[in-house]
Amino acid sequence: MRSFPQFILPPMLACKRCLSATGGITPVFGPSRNMPLHYVNAHGVPIHAESSMKIKHIALVVPDLEAAATFYETAFDMKRVGRDDLEMGSGIYLSDGSTNLALLQYKEGHPLAPSSGHAGVHHFGFQVDDLDEAERRIEAAGGKFFFSLGNDPEKKNFEKKFKDPFGVVFDISKNGWEGTNGD
Repeated sequence: MRSFPQFILPPMLACKRCLSATGGITPVFGPSRNMPLHYVNAHGVPIHAESSMKIKHIALVVPDLEAAATFYETAFDMKRVGRDDLEMGSGIYLSDGSTNLALLQYKEGHPLAPSSGHAGVHHFGFQVDDLDEAERRIEAAGGKFFFSLGNDPEKKNFEKKFKDPFGVVFDISKNGWEGTNGD
């Protein structure tokens, strides 16, 4: 049988889940533990952790769509993946290949339009495996359904919008947004 090196991680870097599974600060790599060596970030979240919910979409309200798009394309090498001109306003969509950045400019007077001169984060989005389960969890935690964009939950860019208990708007999507993984 092949022997594997044994490692002991310092307490501040050891994954709490693996420590509890191994009974304390003990080797967490090797055939006897059946676990891969890994580290945690500064908040104790395992770097190898897989979640069924991932932030894949951030929307910024900007006063000048083209200038904002040019900035993010130049500064961060983002690519344009779409544009919408709707009754409520316009948007340019950028991607880094994994996450969608929506730059939004609402028409004055529209209910979603921020106060005059505001620029900043408007909402963000989680890509989820199961829309119904995510909605149940959100509402159980105190979130409230706001509205849906799109008609087909199986398509990209379909999203259900919610407000958290403090009024922060976020959305969920099963298949993500243009420019998120899988495009």
